[in-house]
Amino acid sequence: ILDQIKKGEEGDGDGCANNLLPTAMLGRGALIKPWLPTEIKERRHWDISATERMDMLKDFVRFGLEHWGSDQQGVNQVRRFLLER
Repeated sequence: ILDQIKKGEEGDGDGCANNLLPTAMLGRGALIKPWLPTEIKERRHWDISATERMDMLKDFVRFGLEHWGSDQQGVNQVRRFLLER
């Protein structure tokens, strides 16, 4: 799920136990588009600028370094989560 339109097309009668699959797919979409929950909540397409995207990445790196530390192991962990999909 990458936007509100696709979420709306999914429906809820897909036979998934407790609708966990749509939730998991929403989480995967949010890895690519961290602003996705805001799009769905506000029911609009939000095309953010490159500056806003870069600010989100900077925040992610800052939070990761605060959590895992700024030593080599912490930097490697941040890189791993930043670069893997």
